[in-house]
Amino acid sequence: MVTVEEQFGIQLRVTTGLRTIDEQNRLYEQGRTTSGNIVTWVRGGYSYHNYGLAIDVIEIKDKKVNWDENVLIRISSVGIRNGFSWGGNWKKQKDYPHFEITFGYKASELLEKYNKGELDNEGYIIFD
Repeated sequence: MVTVEEQFGIQLRVTTGLRTIDEQNRLYEQGRTTSGNIVTWVRGGYSYHNYGLAIDVIEIKDKKVNWDENVLIRISSVGIRNGFSWGGNWKKQKDYPHFEITFGYKASELLEKYNKGELDNEGYIIFD
């Protein structure tokens, strides 16, 4: 497996990984019922972040965050080649920093497992 750093010389950092359903709901309200810009389009339970199956990444350049979308477009092929879906390929709201791997599950199916308590001792969904 070739990394983004090996292929492009770009250092990445994960800005967001696992998010609780409550955290997701707070983010969903941002820009809607609370101040700030809209940063997510899905409520808690419907984000792959809620199940540890999504990450948001950003480039670190000269010890600073670089939010240039062109960099994320450039590196997307590495994530895709490694089995991730990329938010930049979404039809509606593009999410360039977002990568997820769903193992064939819909978010609604994962939420159903969560609601049924199908969790391991660390609180993660038990996959069949």
